Amino acid sequence: MAKQGNGADAGTLPTLAALLENAAERVENLLGDPLLVRLLTIFGKIPVEDRDVLVGILAREVEAKLLTDATANSMTGFTLRPNPNARLYVRVVEAEPAQDNEKIILASVRAMRLVGQVVGPLRARWRAATLESLLRLEPAERSEVATFCRDVLALVAEAEGATEPS
Repeated sequence: MAKQGNGADAGTLPTLAALLENAAERVENLLGDPLLVRLLTIFGKIPVEDRDVLVGILAREVEAKLLTDATANSMTGFTLRPNPNARLYVRVVEAEPAQDNEKIILASVRAMRLVGQVVGPLRARWRAATLESLLRLEPAERSEVATFCRDVLALVAEAEGATEPS
């Protein structure tokens, strides 16, 4: 092969150009898929320390789906579907909650705002389900719920009478 002035083979530059062009086309094709772009964007937001676990969960679930699909008709008769309500993070209540008042305030405000957003549109269904839930509690548990609700109502009344937060 003939050498160019810089010592590279004459075919190296065209080969490199072809490889780069091919790579650019592949990236363009990948980025043309909005779901892939969304996945990559979300992946970039995942805390680094959580990435391996979450990717492992996805890999395990996809493998289970593929295996189930391969055997569904002939052996098992069942299939897997994605759960749109699944959670990958487990809610953990610390043994001793943070004493930082600002964190407690922010969490409380978020929870109270969600009540209106979640319960409001389906109040009748919520009432029926909540009654059924309360009937499943022991009397002492229901008493704790009642005490909590009375405390919240007293705080709402106090807030309605206040002119500014204390």
